[in-house]
Amino acid sequence: MSRKRREIILDFTSLLDVTMILLFFFVLNATLNSRQAVEKAEEQAQASVQAAEEREAQADAEWQKASEALAEAEEQLVLLKQEDADRGAYIQGVLDFEDGLGLELKLTGEGESWTLGVSAGGESGKISDVRNKTAEELEEEIAPYVEQYGNETAILCMLLYDSAEDGSRKAKGNVEDALEQLKEKHQYLFYLPTDISFEEE
Repeated sequence: MSRKRREIILDFTSLLDVTMILLFFFVLNATLNSRQAVEKAEEQAQASVQAAEEREAQADAEWQKASEALAEAEEQLVLLKQEDADRGAYIQGVLDFEDGLGLELKLTGEGESWTLGVSAGGESGKISDVRNKTAEELEEEIAPYVEQYGNETAILCMLLYDSAEDGSRKAKGNVEDALEQLKEKHQYLFYLPTDISFEEE
């Protein structure tokens, strides 16, 4: 009896060894599979993050492109509105000029004594001692006639002078300097110097 019992114990011990070996391989295999699964999950997560970043970058680029297109459209709209305003101003200025309501400046005199006759919108006046006044002083005296047209109408100005008269060049230069300063404040102011000495001949 004792010999059979000993053989059974030995057989059972061998079975335990096999079981431990199988269990060891099972744990090892499970660990490897788990590590592979983790690595695969990390790769997928990284790919998802990269794809999300690419989509975000693409969305930012499209937003930037849309913003630029919107800004360009707004600029074009401003230009179109300005063109319409300019066109309206020019038309009104021409109509006023044809009706005799334009701005007319006429230099008369000789030597040191020069007067600037002003006709604007049916009103008239005179500015004396033109040859000896500065551009700033002349601008201040001409400005009220210009301002009555406002800033939305083209002002067509005729500057008449007689080049044959002594001192006309200096007087004309002073008036032109004043008009140039006025143009900085009135974008639709246009003037044309006209020598009337040829007409008198």
